[in-house]
Amino acid sequence: MNANSLVYLRCPSCYGRLEQIIEEASGEQLIRGALSCPACRQTYPVDNGLPQLLFPPQPEGADSSAHAFYDSRPAYDYRLTAFRFGIWSITFGNARRLGREWPARLELSEGGAVLETGIGTGNSLPYLSEAVGKRGRLHGLDMSAPTLSIARQRAEARGIQAELVQGNASYLPYRDEAFDGVLHMGGFNGFGEKKRAVDEMHRVAKPGGKIVFMDEGLAPGREKTLLGRYILRCMPLFASKPPLDLLPRGAAELKIYCIYQGTFWVIEYRKA
Repeated sequence: MNANSLVYLRCPSCYGRLEQIIEEASGEQLIRGALSCPACRQTYPVDNGLPQLLFPPQPEGADSSAHAFYDSRPAYDYRLTAFRFGIWSITFGNARRLGREWPARLELSEGGAVLETGIGTGNSLPYLSEAVGKRGRLHGLDMSAPTLSIARQRAEARGIQAELVQGNASYLPYRDEAFDGVLHMGGFNGFGEKKRAVDEMHRVAKPGGKIVFMDEGLAPGREKTLLGRYILRCMPLFASKPPLDLLPRGAAELKIYCIYQGTFWVIEYRKA
């Protein structure tokens, strides 16, 4: 964790400013210690350079199930599931072209600041980093520390500077209006507090910034096709619809569309 990231980090419980408790450091990097919030007196560990800003400390319900799943399968790759379902545009699609589509949707540019929640093993890091460049800020958050460990290894192997944090997408540990773009890909349908997660992405985006999030959900009429019926039989979660009722006021230039053979919905908008 770079000490400079404290400017952007906040207590996920009360949004108060955080202070470092240093036990081990290397230059600007906090290796081991804690982040404390004077306002609510919460303390969050930093272990092996990873801030553990998870709130609530023990996720409950659906969040707890997701946390346990990814902790036990940190290298989980959705492409294998997509292959089994027949969503071959994910499995066999041009990875570089698909990866570059997300920064383009966010309209990221050199020197920008971007956050990906639910960053997983960091497959999107090279494309987000390419978009914001050396002067930009790249932040990633996930509930699973083992998964983030893989993301960090991938980032370091490619020379990518990314500030990774363990946290809950429904309680983002960042200050208001910190990012030019906020991205979330997959996992949203299983959130325990969906409305709060949408509000949090909106809160940390700058005015004029783009928010893009997506998850499983068949396009209208797709459920009547052979592929659609098969997918729903395998995973009823694909019956999910875009959660338009959860969008906050100030969602401008709204776009809703489906990708990957009409099997995933995407919500894209600009914060007014």
